Amino acid sequence: NYIPNDVNNPLVWDTEVPQAFAAILSFTHEADLDLNSEYCWLEFSTDGGSSWVALTRYTGPIATTPVTVDISAFAGGDLLIRWRVTSNSTIESNYYKVKDICIKMQQDLEPPMTIGTLSGTMLHGWFSSAVTFTATATDGLTGVDATYYKIDGGSALTYSAPISISANGEHYIEYWSVDKVGNEEIHHTTPTFKIDTGDAPSVSITAPEPGLYLFGNKLLSISQVFIIGGFTVQATASDDDSGVYKVSFQLDGATFGE
Repeated sequence: NYIPNDVNNPLVWDTEVPQAFAAILSFTHEADLDLNSEYCWLEFSTDGGSSWVALTRYTGPIATTPVTVDISAFAGGDLLIRWRVTSNSTIESNYYKVKDICIKMQQDLEPPMTIGTLSGTMLHGWFSSAVTFTATATDGLTGVDATYYKIDGGSALTYSAPISISANGEHYIEYWSVDKVGNEEIHHTTPTFKIDTGDAPSVSITAPEPGLYLFGNKLLSISQVFIIGGFTVQATASDDDSGVYKVSFQLDGATFGE
């Protein structure tokens, strides 16, 4: 039961701490060590024992005492835990005992949730302004690590603030978030949206052509249009993006037909 001189004697516990955002090691220990010359080191290894991290050490006489240690930083895979007793060269101590070793873990297996919204000026199913995409992500446990998005199937980009899309045509945005332990949510996709911030439609009047008209009948071809009585106006219009919604006619500043 005695700890001999110059000892370096470890007790190693091989365990596994899966992905967790909180992991607490608890144990009960008791010791009769020479104060400040003999120690029990509590150490951890995540690489199979090639290297060790000393988290704390104990020395002196210790009555039977329960201990809790936060080991969340070591979560994520295989873990070696050792209690390593070291003594000096002159004093023989009685013992160091450890029992009731336990690890309690709190895991996060749920992905974040992201809500995406589109905003802008819309008319007849088309945005006539740039479109702003805003993503809001929440995670009730470890928190959101990052939110990502793709525009029209392009490369994944990290979302940090609302983004603006102004290119004419049809677009869609794919978006998702990942929490701090790597849970990735199912990717979401916005409805396809259409933007037309380009040139106005082109319009040309096809009738009446230049000439002299009497109640809709052309009497004479001349370089200008002279009309006596009623007449019918015809026009053609085209638009390369959203298309033509309607054509309106004005006479002397007053609208008289569409």
